[in-house]
Amino acid sequence: MTRTRAALACLAAAFLLAVAGVAVAPTPASAASLVEVTNFGNNPGNMRMHIYVPDARPANPAIVVAMHGCGGSGPGFHSGSEFARLADQYGYIVIYPTATQQAGFGNCFDVWSAASKRRDGGSDPVSIMSMVGYAQRQHGGDPQRVYATGSSSGGMMTQALMALYPDVYKAGAAFMGVPFTCFANAADFPPTNSQCVNGRMDRTPQQWGDAVRQAYPGYNGARPRVQVWHGTNDNLIPFQLLQEGVEQWTNVAGLSQTPTSTDTPQANWNRRRYADSSGTVRVEAYSIQGAGHSLPSAGMARVAIEFFGLTGSQTPPPPPRRRPLRRRPPRPHHSTADDAAADHPAADDAAARLDVVPGAVHGRLMEQRPGRQPHCHQHQQQHDQRLDGAVVLARQPAGDQRLERHGEPERQPGDRAQRRLERHHPGQPERQFRPAGNAQRQQPATHLVHPERSLLRLS
Repeated sequence: MTRTRAALACLAAAFLLAVAGVAVAPTPASAASLVEVTNFGNNPGNMRMHIYVPDARPANPAIVVAMHGCGGSGPGFHSGSEFARLADQYGYIVIYPTATQQAGFGNCFDVWSAASKRRDGGSDPVSIMSMVGYAQRQHGGDPQRVYATGSSSGGMMTQALMALYPDVYKAGAAFMGVPFTCFANAADFPPTNSQCVNGRMDRTPQQWGDAVRQAYPGYNGARPRVQVWHGTNDNLIPFQLLQEGVEQWTNVAGLSQTPTSTDTPQANWNRRRYADSSGTVRVEAYSIQGAGHSLPSAGMARVAIEFFGLTGSQTPPPPPRRRPLRRRPPRPHHSTADDAAADHPAADDAAARLDVVPGAVHGRLMEQRPGRQPHCHQHQQQHDQRLDGAVVLARQPAGDQRLERHGEPERQPGDRAQRRLERHHPGQPERQFRPAGNAQRQQPATHLVHPERSLLRLS
């Protein structure tokens, strides 16, 4: 007897989960928690509100209204779906309404009454709008990023909210729902007597579209983007109602009934897309092969919020490529001429061939080429006409750790240069070394002309 009762309890629990359309999945613990709000505003539907606000979120987070199926609750849909876990990752607020209407299986969202089919007419849609307003006031929710999603009865309310408040909801994802105004009244809602869900509901796309347009007469603004899901083996809400929903929302968007693309993004997931002239997908329909009344299953919530644009899955354009800066290597600083010669052995050969030339200007060195007699006299005359002084190119004697300075008694650069002139040009008319600059200047100065050689500029 005990086993029989346990088995019946398990079957009853499974039935309620199937009706609610909740796929049980573990949710990792997080610092944020689900909070019930008891005073959120106008509440004609006598609904309960729970809200999940992740700790990590932007200043103005998006808002997602996530709605359970018949017989379910907001906390149950929070724990049995992936929307809160994804909110921790992507920083959006989730509102979990709990319906209290007792039609059908109980705790179903009102999508059958006349009040629920008019904008601001009352009942559950107005209560949910109050919840959205609360999230915007208390948590800085972004009014430009409000979305709706739900399973079974919650999927039906998702489509109703998009029809009644197209200026509020930017997109919606309805799992196992029905088109807006599918139910005639409360008596039509229970599956056993329903014209909507017993397979006899078949309207034209124009009729379905007119029902949406009549919910908010005179509205000419943008319409929400719509994503609809249904299992091919759903025995509670027939699979054929997926096509009725596609016809309704493609007509509202002014699109053809022929999809612009079809594919299988995942095994057993057949997708049809309906895009406008700009390439934006306005309606997207998923047929889940072999699935019953049990959506959303694992991974589907992520696809829904990707459709909303909350995952940032669009790859940003790469930044423009910049040509790398060509940096010159740092010039070595040498405290002595011997250090420079040690770091640059080629300086020995170059210095051995350097002549005292008037022309090492702007970093250019004039060298005496072997085997050729330099025109030193001509260079000297030209230099006398152009410059006030000369540049002396000399290398420090080995072992001397000091830079030569013009004006020191023990080293006379002018005398040294004169001797070099006489040594390199024997037999030439005597030349006189002319000190650079003002001869009366008393303060000596030293300047290295080239970093790789020990060069002195005397002024």
